[in-house]
Amino acid sequence: MTAFSPGRVGLVALCALVACARRTPIPVAPDQPVVSDSDSAILQATHPLDWPVSDSVVGPPRRLEPDDIPPRSNGELLRNADLHQALDDVRRLGLVSSFQEMRRGLLRLGVGQGFATGKSVIYNFRNLHTAYRKSIDFYGEGILELWRDGQKLGEFTGDGLLLGPEYRRPH
Repeated sequence: MTAFSPGRVGLVALCALVACARRTPIPVAPDQPVVSDSDSAILQATHPLDWPVSDSVVGPPRRLEPDDIPPRSNGELLRNADLHQALDDVRRLGLVSSFQEMRRGLLRLGVGQGFATGKSVIYNFRNLHTAYRKSIDFYGEGILELWRDGQKLGEFTGDGLLLGPEYRRPH
């Protein structure tokens, strides 16, 4: 009997989904790749909002204090399902174009074109804030800093969307 790792089971399920979409069976042999190049193109077409794994740079660099918990990479952040979904939502709406955790509890967001014109900005940032706080096990306040073109516009905290000169200084 062949043992399956959780990753392999997930790939098998993903291949079944692709096969269903293509209406052709995909044989799964233990020593063959599970996803071919053509399947990869189909997956990319069906999941266009997947974030790149590479880290983005938002705002100026920040020096960690000795008691700060080091930041997680974008790939690590996206492993949390709730946070991944919330980030996909704000990206799809054009509210956010990039993100970077500066320290545990401080997430910098590069705002997109939809930030100024969006109708559900506060609702979606509240969902993102809740998901981010959950991903840090409610360590600290969970601050979402909002940046555009190298300048901080404001932040989103438990108090809501805070814009204006008093909120433009980086944490």
